[in-house]
Amino acid sequence: MRRNAGFAALVVAAITYLTWIFGEALNPALDPLTSYVSELAADDQPHEWFFRIGDVVTGSIAGTVAILRVKGSHGARFAGWVGVIVFGVATLLDAGPFTLTCAPSIDSDCKAAEQAGTLPFPDDVHTVASVIATVALVVAAVAFALYSGSVLRWALAGLVTATSLAVAITVLAGADIGLAQRIQLLSFSAWLVALGWWQRCERTLSSSPASATGRSAGPASCRPTPSYSTASGTPARSPSTARPPGSPAPRRARPSSSPTPWPPATPRPTRGSTPSPVSSSSTPPMRTRPAPERPASPTGPPG
Repeated sequence: MRRNAGFAALVVAAITYLTWIFGEALNPALDPLTSYVSELAADDQPHEWFFRIGDVVTGSIAGTVAILRVKGSHGARFAGWVGVIVFGVATLLDAGPFTLTCAPSIDSDCKAAEQAGTLPFPDDVHTVASVIATVALVVAAVAFALYSGSVLRWALAGLVTATSLAVAITVLAGADIGLAQRIQLLSFSAWLVALGWWQRCERTLSSSPASATGRSAGPASCRPTPSYSTASGTPARSPSTARPPGSPAPRRARPSSSPTPWPPATPRPTRGSTPSPVSSSSTPPMRTRPAPERPASPTGPPG
């Protein structure tokens, strides 16, 4: 039940992170190809509360799930959950007290203040928090990929990283950021859904009785696919079942190689006892060799 709740919560977080899809319907003045997504939640824009609530829900859910799951984590997995926590907190700051005060893509005065660096303090904090949220999610995606080594996790981590780099290059080049940023947010939502499924699988496999015996359990899509060595074509050992270097190999039961004697040994009678007759069925029949035929001596009339 708890593992399903975590998966459902992260799916909800991914969906609420896509409220910008309704931007063109609720605020047609902002061009989705040229405007920042954050401009939909600016103080002077209509229906800004709708887009703020979406980010608040996403940040709250992602941060809460990560806080509950970071306990007992180590290494790359710990770094991944910490990255999700930072992403959640930064998203809350973006949508809560530090939203944009104006929309620079449609407001010339706001654009001039942005270029001159005279925007109010909340706008500057909003920009810093957005950068932190992006970097934190990229770090989380790479950390979870390192933790599992899964091809799918590496593919999604590469997608998240590539779209984030595309947004950074677009901003530095001074080009229109709308399309690049929206593709980036789509990749973020896809990764949140995948994260929910992964943590569900981890809880399924760790709580299953079969996991103690080393056998895969849970749904078929949660079971790890064995990696095959290129040399022999046989499944490679997983890190959990691999034998540490220098440790002795486990003993295997050696089958008995002594042949069964034939004929069976007959117990010798003890002194004073009468020997029991040997059954004809247990004693092999004796083979007799036929006597060779002698050639007949020649006989003839006496001389």
